[in-house]
Amino acid sequence: SGPAASVKGDVDDDGELSYNDALLVLRASIGLETLTEDQEALGNVDGDALLSYNDALKILLASIGMEEL
Repeated sequence: SGPAASVKGDVDDDGELSYNDALLVLRASIGLETLTEDQEALGNVDGDALLSYNDALKILLASIGMEEL
């Protein structure tokens, strides 16, 4: 898989956006989770160079149809 084959924001690569993707990004942004480079690329949805709570929020909102990634 990897970013080219995966859905933007789908950090756990299960084929859909969910709260789990947002949780992984949030945990990684505060050092509680280690992500692969591919996962970081998928999780960095706001276009800056960092994984942050903002990425997690955007993924969470997208998972319930309130945001487009």
